[in-house]
Amino acid sequence: MAKSKILVVDDNAYLVDILSFSLEMENYEVLKAYDGKEALEIISNNPPDLILADIMMPKMDGFELCKKTKENPKTKDIPFLFLTAKGKLDDQLKGFSLGGDDYIVKPFNLNDLLKKIAKSIEQYKEKGFVEKELPEKGNISEFPIMRILQVIKSNKKTVTITATTANDVGKIYIKNGNIAKAETSVNKDKAALELVLTWKEGKFKIEENIPQDISETEISLE
Repeated sequence: MAKSKILVVDDNAYLVDILSFSLEMENYEVLKAYDGKEALEIISNNPPDLILADIMMPKMDGFELCKKTKENPKTKDIPFLFLTAKGKLDDQLKGFSLGGDDYIVKPFNLNDLLKKIAKSIEQYKEKGFVEKELPEKGNISEFPIMRILQVIKSNKKTVTITATTANDVGKIYIKNGNIAKAETSVNKDKAALELVLTWKEGKFKIEENIPQDISETEISLE
């Protein structure tokens, strides 16, 4: 069986070498690039099974690389994982709005990263990574809230997402794909959204309606 190919893109050569070594130990074939422009050439000529890319890079940053990869019908379904020090919520939402499939903030746990990579490649090879239709309810561990937001935004849906953990309940109201309002037991809007996105365990439910008084103005992330 042919090895799965992973493209590692980062202008930090030391990190590229460390990740490449770890991935090769897991029996992956590794392709390397040190800026977005070089990575795009590799993706076009030798498409990998997964892309792991930094954001802040010379010549072409990770956001632009993701955008161009997802715009190309031949490469749009390749799982694209951001691995970056840019951990702000607006950066994460931008990454997902461009079609990114996961967003890992440095410093990261290597074992967790390897698990994400394995799962992403498995899903990609079986059916394509990004779900076009979401279940009405499920586990956050299987469907992270950020990924749910990505699918809903791409389909411009109007829904209420209710997320429940052992200690709290959060609601995110989305109108025509825009995140219009968020709330938890103690937080609202940006603070509530940031909190819910950190939840790794719990349940979610999606309902195709929102309160009538919810406006279409998107939550400011500034």
